[in-house]
Amino acid sequence: MDERRVESTQSHANLILLAVGLLVGLLAGPFVLGRLSPSTYAKLFEAGEAQQKLEVFEEDAARRLHAAKQIGVTGEYLPELQREIDVQRRELTRARDAARARNVQSYMTAVLLALVAIMVVEALQSHAGSLIARRLTTIRYALAAIWLALLLAVPQPLLQVSMLFVGLLIAIALIVGLIPLGRGINHQGHQEHQEGA
Repeated sequence: MDERRVESTQSHANLILLAVGLLVGLLAGPFVLGRLSPSTYAKLFEAGEAQQKLEVFEEDAARRLHAAKQIGVTGEYLPELQREIDVQRRELTRARDAARARNVQSYMTAVLLALVAIMVVEALQSHAGSLIARRLTTIRYALAAIWLALLLAVPQPLLQVSMLFVGLLIAIALIVGLIPLGRGINHQGHQEHQEGA
């Protein structure tokens, strides 16, 4: 009974790790931090030269609009200038977001590789003591939480994923969740053996 309580507590702690990763990703993302403090978001998730180009463009655009208003430009020129600036701003913003996504994707790939390595070690240590198995499980959930936080903080890679791929991932997750795998079968057989004794 004590082992079940430890597993239950561990399971709750692992879910809390994922929830924290979700919360951190949402708070550090473009919809919260990016709107409350764009400069902090830009520093946290650098886009390098693309960010600098956008900043220089914004200063230049403000000067151009101010100069046009100062000299009393009227008619079609001012709205045309604004449309031109808006088009250039969208292009530079896309370039900045793509650069930011490339930078974060390298971190996400490293975390994903570490996650796979931990899963391999878990599989190799399946007969080891339960303390080692619990520690490895916690590490796995912590890495998954970090990956989730990065993904939500810089969501541009999500926009490139096809819906078919997402559907396949969901189907695989459901199948894996519904099919009892080796660990559950061994645990059930172990319980039946203990009850029979």
